Amino acid sequence: MEFSELFKQSKNLCKFSPNGKYLGCIIQYRLVIRNAHDLEIVNLFNFTDNLQAICWSRDSTLIACASFNLGSIQIWNLVDPNWSCRIDEGLGGLTKILFSPDSRHLLTFSDFQLRITVWNLINKSVRYMQYPKFDNKGFCFRKDGKYFSLVERKECKDFISVFDCEDWEMVKHFQTDTFDLEDIAWSPDGRFIAAWESSLDYKVLLYFPDGRLVSTFSREITGLGIKSVKWSPSAQFLAVGGYDKKKIYQEVNYETKLNSFDTSDKIFENLYNKTRKGYELVDVEKFPFKIPILKLIPEKPNPKMGVGLLEFNCDGRYLVSRNGNSLEEN
Repeated sequence: MEFSELFKQSKNLCKFSPNGKYLGCIIQYRLVIRNAHDLEIVNLFNFTDNLQAICWSRDSTLIACASFNLGSIQIWNLVDPNWSCRIDEGLGGLTKILFSPDSRHLLTFSDFQLRITVWNLINKSVRYMQYPKFDNKGFCFRKDGKYFSLVERKECKDFISVFDCEDWEMVKHFQTDTFDLEDIAWSPDGRFIAAWESSLDYKVLLYFPDGRLVSTFSREITGLGIKSVKWSPSAQFLAVGGYDKKKIYQEVNYETKLNSFDTSDKIFENLYNKTRKGYELVDVEKFPFKIPILKLIPEKPNPKMGVGLLEFNCDGRYLVSRNGNSLEEN
């Protein structure tokens, strides 16, 4: 294993470009662009204040940096060094920046969830989305990038709005059958929007993008409810992780079929330990490997408990999960 020399950075603000060719690092008020292959400096940009956020466009040609203190964003073009853009949010404040999938619109989130502003980087037009419920979740793009869904909170009620990403006009707006909507997720095939309640309840709803309710799943609980939700790559299954250390597999169709099992169950299977060249793979640890369990301390806030991580492999055959008290998170 080889290691490079150490390079300066601030507050772990380092991100690879989506195409993997560049590495952007922030050092106080400077943005350093390095070649990901040899880590040589490709570009160096300066800002007027310390930076707190970095964001790449999906096509890896634009990079945006933000100063939340000033409410300002600076965008640079790696292909055309003569092009740059400066955006000032003013009194509205700034908490988050996000590029749209087409890489030609920038979404900025104001303080106190007042609004989301969509800046067109080509014709300089501006669109607004009012009443976002969150600034760090509650929104997502469809996989093809054509639509953007947003959770809104108005008059103590939850709504989902769907916007066309070409002109950012609202195409659908509907109320959800929830008490406190926690988050939403588009299915990978774009047919459904999954919405689920906060941890105080255990309820998952599936909607068509036009607002029609497909199905609802809820469970009786004695403690906290849902902690994580994940779609399978084929959109056939929806995995739901709860604070009760259980996962629910929900088959997505008109007649929902459910299966529940405890994540502490052990799976015994003899693995085939020969490579294609005939070499034997030696196991250093005996299987199944037992992960140490951390003791919960009820007096501390936000206890590490429940299924907080759910990830499918690329073909959806395997699912990995992690209980909060199984591994200590730094």
